[in-house]
Amino acid sequence: MENPSAPALIALEAQMVIRSTKGERVVNAEDYFVGPAINITHMTVLQPDELLTAIRIPATWAGAQFYFEKVRDRQVWDFPLVNVASAIKPDKSNGANIGEARVVVNAVAATPKRLKAVEVAIAGKPRDEATADMAGKLAVEGAQTLSFWAPVDPVKEASLRCVAGSHKWPRAVMPTRWLSETSFYPNPELYMPVPDPDAEPDKYKVVEWAMEPGDAVAFNYKTLHGARGNLAGTRRRAFSLRLLGDDARYVTRPGRTSPPFPGHDMVDGQRLREDWFPVLI
Repeated sequence: MENPSAPALIALEAQMVIRSTKGERVVNAEDYFVGPAINITHMTVLQPDELLTAIRIPATWAGAQFYFEKVRDRQVWDFPLVNVASAIKPDKSNGANIGEARVVVNAVAATPKRLKAVEVAIAGKPRDEATADMAGKLAVEGAQTLSFWAPVDPVKEASLRCVAGSHKWPRAVMPTRWLSETSFYPNPELYMPVPDPDAEPDKYKVVEWAMEPGDAVAFNYKTLHGARGNLAGTRRRAFSLRLLGDDARYVTRPGRTSPPFPGHDMVDGQRLREDWFPVLI
C-alpha cells in the first residue's frame, strides 16, 4: 500500500468513523487497513454498504513532535521505497530524552507497519545519533520469517510447544541460556523476561501436537517456543529449517548468535549473502 496519510494516521492513534444504513462504527486506524491475507479485493475494512465519514484525531499526542518523510529511488518514480511517520513525546523526567513514541512505515508491505520494537527501544534514550543508529538497525528487521520443525521420531509428551500470538508482542523475549539462566544480550530493558505460560494459562495460549515423522510445524521466528524434557526413554530427533522473505536484512546483534557465522563480512542493512544463504526458487 502506498498511502502517505496512512502511517501518519496510525502514528497519531486516529479513529476512522464508518457509517452505513445499519448505524455507525469506529475503527482504529491501525486496524482500518487490510492486506491480501485478510481480503485480497479490499484495502480497508469498509464493507460494500459503508462509507468513511470522519477521521478523529485524539488529543493524546498534543504537544508531541511529529515527523514524516517519503523516500524515493528517483524523482520520476510515483511510488516511494518507504515513507515513515512518527510522533514522539519528551520524557517526563528528562525532557532531553525520548518518552513515548509511535513509529510507522508504509510502502514496505501490503499494509502500514508499526515498528513496535523501535518504539520500545528508543523510550528513555537520548535524542542523538547513537539512538538513531540503534533504531535504524531494528527497523530493517524482516517481517517475513518462517521456521519449520519436523520430527524424525514420533513425539507425544515432548513435542514442540508454541505460545500463540507471541510473535506480535511489542517486546521480544530476552534470549536466555537455560542451564545458567543468564541472558544472551546485555540490554535486558529492551526485552521482556521469559514468561511461564504454564503458571498463567489464562494469559498465554500454548499450542502443541503429538507428531509423527512427516508432520511439521511452521511458525514465525519471534514465536516463543520450546519443549518439555524428554522422559520417554526413546530418542526425540527433529529437523529444523529457517526461511526468510526478500525483506530480510542483516542486523548486528549485541550477543552471540546460534549458530555463529564468523567471517560473513555483512554490514547492517545488507541483504543476506546468497553464497551463504541459498535462494529457493
